[in-house]
Amino acid sequence: MVEAACLAHDLGHPPFGHLGEETLNELVLLNHDEDGFEGNAQSLRILSKLAVRFTAYDGLDLTRATLAACIKYPWRRQANDPIKSRKWGYYGVDEAEFQFARNGSAAETKTAEAELMDWADDIAYSVHDIEDCHRCQLIPWRSIFSKDGRDKLVTAVTKGRAAQRGEIANLRAAHSHLVAFITGFAGQKLYEPYEATKEQRQIIRLVTSQLIGRYVTSARLRVPRGDQSCLEIPNDIKSEVSILKQITREYIITIQHLQDSNVGRRNFSRSFLRTFLRRVPKNSCREGLRTSSLVIIRGRDVSPTVLQA
Repeated sequence: MVEAACLAHDLGHPPFGHLGEETLNELVLLNHDEDGFEGNAQSLRILSKLAVRFTAYDGLDLTRATLAACIKYPWRRQANDPIKSRKWGYYGVDEAEFQFARNGSAAETKTAEAELMDWADDIAYSVHDIEDCHRCQLIPWRSIFSKDGRDKLVTAVTKGRAAQRGEIANLRAAHSHLVAFITGFAGQKLYEPYEATKEQRQIIRLVTSQLIGRYVTSARLRVPRGDQSCLEIPNDIKSEVSILKQITREYIITIQHLQDSNVGRRNFSRSFLRTFLRRVPKNSCREGLRTSSLVIIRGRDVSPTVLQA
């Protein structure tokens, strides 16, 4: 079940990652649809309605437990809520499918399987992005491992909110541990130009596999109390993953040539959706606007597959 959720939970993400998602959401809201566009909500829509497995059923005809395992944000969009206006798990038109998956539960907490899926996603994002960017020689390791680099990352992790008690110290300690861990395996080879030699490939694979093993085995399921999650992860492990994720945000996502290319990607998304909207009957937009591999418009099939190309 967890494996199925890991494979399925990102099906609703459009081209160009979160940039494409933000652009589509902006345009959907401008089209007077208060549910917007959100990749996680779109995943539920694909699994429960748009994908085709049997002609007798909409979607993939999954069990409620499998659908629930794919729901990372078990609530609908709320425009005035600072959290629920940024991320949400279903659209109003998919209320029945959401309630089926959640078995009518009003609790806004993930199932145990969804918690495991979410943690697996964090591990993959934090570790594999670092590996890929190292191979592309985009990571300034010496700068990241310096005191200034540490302070920059720690500040960025807590930006826009008050740090929790002991969080700053945990993040600094996590940075120190990562420096020792990575350099302990890679040594000076880490700073050499990456030329995909056998030794270099072996070193980076060893580092990533060790990190993944460390993070996977650290998680423990538990019976939650109050608002606790079903998954217990030590603070030092969570801090390490936060530092790794922030390296990607600070040193990769924000580099200038990627920012420049994002302008074209945003313009393409806007142009495509506007063209699509001009061809859709006005009263069909509410059900047909959220496009993926298949759009269902009042029982009529339209296939603008370029949105997932």
